[in-house]
Amino acid sequence: GDASADDARRAAPWEEAALILIEELDDAERGEFALTRAVERDVGRFAAFDKLFRRVRSRKDGPRLLELISARLEVAEDPTEIAKLFWERARVMREAGDRQGALAALENVTMLEPDHVGALALSGEIYITAGEIADAGDKLARLSRLSHAPARQRLMSGVAAVDLYENKLGQVDRALAVLDGLYKDGLSTLPVRERLAKTA
Repeated sequence: GDASADDARRAAPWEEAALILIEELDDAERGEFALTRAVERDVGRFAAFDKLFRRVRSRKDGPRLLELISARLEVAEDPTEIAKLFWERARVMREAGDRQGALAALENVTMLEPDHVGALALSGEIYITAGEIADAGDKLARLSRLSHAPARQRLMSGVAAVDLYENKLGQVDRALAVLDGLYKDGLSTLPVRERLAKTA
């Protein structure tokens, strides 16, 4: 792998060696070393990058994950992959306490995927902790309307948005709209019905 002067050609044997070490010889340590060598030479090789990324993420090595994400973003072209990379960046930054960095990454996710369930939920959480209640309400209300989101997530986000609109912002009409949306979509649990009646 190191005999060639061409980075792409140098990366291929290292990737192949990594797969043999990990999958056939069960040598995780040397396998990860080979993956790292492959990615350092050509971060555009998806198989090597993906395997290395997953291993680093599983041990929660935040700084190393951010390095890998930044390098891959330089060459990534698929919008779905780019959104995924920004989502992972946001999660790492949130865990490290970097709220502004996490929000910036989440904005990139929602630019590419406006209805990304995880991004909306995490944005709402961060905005609440930052005291930006109006933004939090908007993100959670949007999430409560997503038909592809899990019902439990929609209910939790909707009720949280209602609490913010009604109790923090005094926007009863917006709270009522969220509750009405949940009710019309068949998510009319007893607490939702009671809250809808009270708010109305």
